[in-house]
Amino acid sequence: PLIYTEIGYQNFQNFRNAGFTNLLCSPNGRLHRKLARLSFEELGDAFHVFVLGQLSYAFHIAVKFGIPLVFFGENGEAEYAGDPESSNRPYIPSSEWTRLYFKGATLSELVDYGVNEKNYLTKKDFQPADLLFYQPPPLEEMEKNYYNPTIFGDTDTSFHRALAESTGNSLLIWMIEQITSVRNQDEWSRMRHLTLNEQIIKEYNKQHRRILNAINAREPENAASMMREHLQTARLSLTQTADI
Repeated sequence: PLIYTEIGYQNFQNFRNAGFTNLLCSPNGRLHRKLARLSFEELGDAFHVFVLGQLSYAFHIAVKFGIPLVFFGENGEAEYAGDPESSNRPYIPSSEWTRLYFKGATLSELVDYGVNEKNYLTKKDFQPADLLFYQPPPLEEMEKNYYNPTIFGDTDTSFHRALAESTGNSLLIWMIEQITSVRNQDEWSRMRHLTLNEQIIKEYNKQHRRILNAINAREPENAASMMREHLQTARLSLTQTADI
């Protein structure tokens, strides 16, 4: 059951009593039990509902208090036989959480399935606020962290890799990996800190969002046009910085 063990709760109290402020989120217990049952029946993992909150809650707090960097105390990809391609990545963008951490289903999809297919879960069991911390903050909220070029650079790399992998084109994937290897070099790091100011990061985020929206809407011509615009913006930014 999703309850504290005696030793676990004592460790929690010891942590607080040692001089650390703690923000604890205690979810709607009745809803939590039903979501745990749903997760067990459909995903084989009653603990899954805890994982949803464990990952998402920290980012809600980070957004609320303007915290630009979040550390987790473990690397599941390296320690628990996760995705080896993600084991050494310092940052996993929220666009990949559904695949890596949420077993391929968003919270909304899981809840909708439960409401429509199970006789123990109805819309009367919860309010929208009850679901808030089971899912990450809106991407637009997290994108407000404009001023950290390192975090944005890692996210930017993941975005382009995900686009390439979605095509299934081995040549395109190879090209992206070659570009990524260049990005790991010292000269690129220097250029990144010169080019990625608040204004250009905002513009890149807008362009990424337009590209993704066009792809989701199945508008290939529009997506291609947005990509050309994005590449032109990047080219101009880099060439202008090269003169510095």
